Amino acid sequence: MSEISKVITTLGIWAAIVGILVLGDVGPNNMIWVTLIMGAAAAISTGFIWDNKRSGDSAEAAKHKRDSRARRLVEKLDEEDIVELEDLLAARRDDRLTYRAE
Repeated sequence: MSEISKVITTLGIWAAIVGILVLGDVGPNNMIWVTLIMGAAAAISTGFIWDNKRSGDSAEAAKHKRDSRARRLVEKLDEEDIVELEDLLAARRDDRLTYRAE
């Protein structure tokens, strides 16, 4: 989630809370509890929106996981497999198909 969308979402949450509290028809006895509950809900929602571990980093973490998995796989290849992989990649780059000799 980009910074601007985080700001817009946060403003929307807090505007909705203020709107509900200002326009809502809550009796005077319940107003303190409603205010506390709505404020806590808004604060928790804002925390989830701005939590960097959850927003946007999952794509980067997935990419890093794929890269490390690919790196481990390539490290396990022997010379013959590496040559075969290079030939296959060159064939794909040249848009031609090679078949594995078995």
